[in-house]
Amino acid sequence: MPATGTSDVLRRESRDRCAGVALSGMLLVSAAACKREAPLLESPYTASIDAGRYRQLRARIDDNRHLSAHLSFAIDANTIRVVRSEVSDRDIPVLLAMLFDADFSTASAAASLLATRGAAAVPKLRELSAASQPNVAAEAKHALEAIEACADPQSSYNRDLCPMLAPR
Repeated sequence: MPATGTSDVLRRESRDRCAGVALSGMLLVSAAACKREAPLLESPYTASIDAGRYRQLRARIDDNRHLSAHLSFAIDANTIRVVRSEVSDRDIPVLLAMLFDADFSTASAAASLLATRGAAAVPKLRELSAASQPNVAAEAKHALEAIEACADPQSSYNRDLCPMLAPR
């Protein structure tokens, strides 16, 4: 698929995902049925990733979101625990591309999932911590901080994000 093809496919699917969702008269039900995603931001990783794998991981993240107290779909430790079992080091480029996703929850989940990959993700995360997009740089820094916290056996960091450590 051409370099622009992957990005175009992901952007179109994001835009069209909610087409056909009938309004039920209740915003909450409509939002829950739709889970509309923001468009994918351009990234140096978009052209080289498997669009199918991107869609699979984004769907798994979406399937494991919950409706927060602020009536928005959010991720939590359970989301990461479920999805990380399906992620390997081969998915690092896809997760890096997800850091550029305009949907904050998707980007945040990608950062947490990259943290579960540990040292294998560190070189690219260091590069992205200096990215020109502030949200991408912040997510990369968050993942690096999580990896560092996970490396400290005395850390009280969430063990769902640190699969290399035994649960307490």
